[in-house]
Amino acid sequence: MANVIDKIKQLLSVQVKLEQMKLDNGTVLEADAFEAGNAIFIVSEEDRVALPIGEYTLEDGRILVVQVEGEIAEVKDAMPQEEAPVEEAPEVEVEVEAEAAPSTPKKIVESTVKESHFSKEDVDALKAEIENLKTELASLKEVKEEVVEVELAQTLKHNPNQKAEREVHLYAQNSPQTTFTRVLNKLNK
Repeated sequence: MANVIDKIKQLLSVQVKLEQMKLDNGTVLEADAFEAGNAIFIVSEEDRVALPIGEYTLEDGRILVVQVEGEIAEVKDAMPQEEAPVEEAPEVEVEVEAEAAPSTPKKIVESTVKESHFSKEDVDALKAEIENLKTELASLKEVKEEVVEVELAQTLKHNPNQKAEREVHLYAQNSPQTTFTRVLNKLNK
């Protein structure tokens, strides 16, 4: 029995040393070995998070492919760099926050940058279109004002069957107010 406990203690005291590599953006990755089929994690100060699905460029230029979260599908050799237009250059950033569970990624941010250059004719055409839209907007405002005026005119028509309520004040508002006139004014309201 003591031998079994000693063997267990020996096995538990063995420390596993994992390989670490960095992505081209400085993110630290950790795996048993950077080969297909091994588990891979993003290392932060306190925890390890499984690497999300995607393709990542390592510092040495090789491409790391992850098809199942946290597992290396393959590691490709560095591809010769070609002149690629700016429109087709996606950027992938991985941010890890310390508050989440160690088995799930916190946030994945992907962005694509597209650069367009306009000729002078394009700019002039856009300015003309903006001016046309402004004139249309002004005409719509005028039509709206006319509609409001017509609606007001229709609601203000005289109706002889409707009796108007009038307030009758016994004393003029501009005369000095006495206590009596103030009381009468309150009663008339």
